[in-house]
Amino acid sequence: MNDKRRFPRNRFTEPVGLKTRSEQAYQGCLGCDMSQGGLRLMHHDYLPLGQEVFLQVYLGAEDIRTRRARVVWSSQKPHSEDFLIGMEFFQPEIRPVVEAGEEPPPDQDRPGQWSL
Repeated sequence: MNDKRRFPRNRFTEPVGLKTRSEQAYQGCLGCDMSQGGLRLMHHDYLPLGQEVFLQVYLGAEDIRTRRARVVWSSQKPHSEDFLIGMEFFQPEIRPVVEAGEEPPPDQDRPGQWSL
Protein backbone atom coordinates (compact mmCIF):
# COMPACT_ATOMS: atom_id res chain seq x y z
CA MET A 1 0.00 0.00 0.00
CA ASN A 2 1.35 3.41 -0.99
CA ASP A 3 1.08 5.98 1.84
CA LYS A 4 0.55 9.47 0.36
CA ARG A 5 0.62 11.35 3.68
CA ARG A 6 2.92 14.37 3.95
CA PHE A 7 2.49 14.81 7.72
CA PRO A 8 2.37 12.35 10.66
CA ARG A 9 -1.10 11.62 12.10
CA ASN A 10 -2.05 11.95 15.76
CA ARG A 11 -5.05 10.40 17.47
CA PHE A 12 -7.81 13.00 17.72
CA THR A 13 -11.15 11.82 19.11
CA GLU A 14 -12.89 15.13 19.68
CA PRO A 15 -16.09 16.70 18.32
CA VAL A 16 -15.83 18.34 14.90
CA GLY A 17 -18.40 20.62 13.27
CA LEU A 18 -18.90 20.31 9.51
CA LYS A 19 -20.92 22.38 7.05
CA THR A 20 -21.15 22.58 3.29
CA ARG A 21 -21.85 25.66 1.20
CA SER A 22 -25.59 24.93 1.18
CA GLU A 23 -25.93 24.49 4.97
CA GLN A 24 -26.53 27.26 7.49
CA ALA A 25 -25.49 25.33 10.62
CA TYR A 26 -22.64 22.99 11.49
CA GLN A 27 -23.40 19.26 11.77
CA GLY A 28 -21.80 17.18 14.51
CA CYS A 29 -19.05 14.69 13.62
CA LEU A 30 -16.35 12.88 15.55
CA GLY A 31 -12.66 13.20 14.76
CA CYS A 32 -10.56 10.02 14.50
CA ASP A 33 -7.09 11.37 13.83
CA MET A 34 -5.50 14.58 12.59
CA SER A 35 -2.30 15.86 11.07
CA GLN A 36 -1.04 19.24 9.99
CA GLY A 37 -2.45 18.51 6.51
CA GLY A 38 -5.85 17.02 7.27
CA LEU A 39 -8.34 15.17 9.42
CA ARG A 40 -10.07 11.79 9.40
CA LEU A 41 -13.57 11.91 10.83
CA MET A 42 -16.70 9.84 11.25
CA HIS A 43 -19.89 11.34 9.79
CA HIS A 44 -23.44 10.06 9.38
CA ASP A 45 -23.76 11.25 5.74
CA TYR A 46 -21.85 10.39 2.60
CA LEU A 47 -19.79 13.26 1.17
CA PRO A 48 -18.59 13.02 -2.44
CA LEU A 49 -14.91 13.24 -3.35
CA GLY A 50 -13.84 16.82 -3.86
CA GLN A 51 -16.69 18.25 -1.73
CA GLU A 52 -15.48 21.46 -0.09
CA VAL A 53 -16.51 22.10 3.53
CA PHE A 54 -15.77 24.17 6.59
CA LEU A 55 -14.68 22.28 9.69
CA GLN A 56 -14.80 23.56 13.26
CA VAL A 57 -12.12 21.71 15.20
CA TYR A 58 -12.41 21.73 18.99
CA LEU A 59 -8.89 21.71 20.42
CA GLY A 60 -9.84 22.70 23.96
CA ALA A 61 -12.56 24.31 26.06
CA GLU A 62 -11.96 27.77 24.56
CA ASP A 63 -9.92 26.79 21.50
CA ILE A 64 -12.12 26.26 18.44
CA ARG A 65 -10.51 26.59 15.03
CA THR A 66 -12.20 26.80 11.64
CA ARG A 67 -10.61 25.25 8.56
CA ARG A 68 -11.62 24.99 4.95
CA ALA A 69 -11.11 21.44 3.67
CA ARG A 70 -12.04 19.03 0.89
CA VAL A 71 -12.98 15.34 0.89
CA VAL A 72 -10.13 13.19 -0.46
CA TRP A 73 -11.58 9.75 0.38
CA SER A 74 -14.68 8.23 1.93
CA SER A 75 -15.76 4.73 2.93
CA GLN A 76 -18.75 3.34 4.80
CA LYS A 77 -17.90 1.70 8.12
CA PRO A 78 -18.65 -2.04 8.11
CA HIS A 79 -21.95 -2.93 9.81
CA SER A 80 -22.79 0.77 10.26
CA GLU A 81 -24.60 3.63 8.56
CA ASP A 82 -21.67 5.98 9.32
CA PHE A 83 -18.84 6.95 6.97
CA LEU A 84 -15.14 7.44 7.60
CA ILE A 85 -14.03 10.48 5.62
CA GLY A 86 -10.56 11.80 4.88
CA MET A 87 -10.33 15.59 4.73
CA GLU A 88 -7.43 17.63 3.37
CA PHE A 89 -7.00 21.18 4.70
CA PHE A 90 -6.60 23.89 2.06
CA GLN A 91 -3.78 25.40 4.13
CA PRO A 92 -1.50 22.84 5.85
CA GLU A 93 -2.01 24.09 9.40
CA ILE A 94 -4.85 24.94 11.75
CA ARG A 95 -5.32 28.69 12.17
CA PRO A 96 -7.25 30.46 14.94
CA VAL A 97 -10.83 31.56 14.38
CA VAL A 98 -11.15 35.32 14.01
CA GLU A 99 -13.76 36.82 16.33
CA ALA A 100 -16.50 38.99 14.84
CA GLY A 101 -15.30 42.56 14.39
CA GLU A 102 -11.60 41.68 14.28
CA GLU A 103 -9.59 42.03 11.11
CA PRO A 104 -8.52 38.57 9.84
CA PRO A 105 -5.01 37.86 8.59
CA PRO A 106 -4.77 38.25 4.77
CA ASP A 107 -5.23 34.50 4.06
CA GLN A 108 -7.90 33.85 6.73
CA ASP A 109 -11.57 33.46 5.83
CA ARG A 110 -13.96 35.81 7.62
CA PRO A 111 -16.35 34.02 10.02
CA GLY A 112 -19.74 33.42 8.44
CA GLN A 113 -18.51 34.07 4.90
CA TRP A 114 -17.64 31.56 2.22
CA SER A 115 -14.60 32.08 0.06
CA LEU A 116 -14.51 28.75 -1.75
